[in-house]
Amino acid sequence: TTGKPSFPSIVSADRDGKPIGWGALGALSADPKDPNRLYTATDIAYGPARILGVDVAQKPAVIDTELPITEDGKPVTLDTEGISARPDGGFVLAVEGEDGPGNQLVYVAADGKIEKRMPLPKDIAAQLGSNGLEGVAFQSSSAGNATWLALQ
Repeated sequence: TTGKPSFPSIVSADRDGKPIGWGALGALSADPKDPNRLYTATDIAYGPARILGVDVAQKPAVIDTELPITEDGKPVTLDTEGISARPDGGFVLAVEGEDGPGNQLVYVAADGKIEKRMPLPKDIAAQLGSNGLEGVAFQSSSAGNATWLALQ
């Protein structure tokens, strides 16, 4: 098309009379069951960590849900750099650490509770320095599940 692009391209819906807060959205995943839904995650600067649901059937797209991430019943702050929605309703997060060994995959249930944390293998983590995980994709098939990672 010609002309200026329309802005903003994403807005947030109100929850309890206030907009759902967001910024620095550094992760994005399609919903495996709904072609009109995406998921994104808040950056560490906006802790505690939350997964935000996005309705892309609307223009502009609307952040319409937020799911706090919890561990042992308490909100946690994570440097989420990647997200992948699982077919069972849960998520896999790529969490960047301050150093190589701090990088981990975090498996989150559909209700936001952390199910497990998986650090990278020691030989890989030792080579990362201050860089780390930047993306994740979860694949489920009849042959089993696979998790793919992107490293910086």
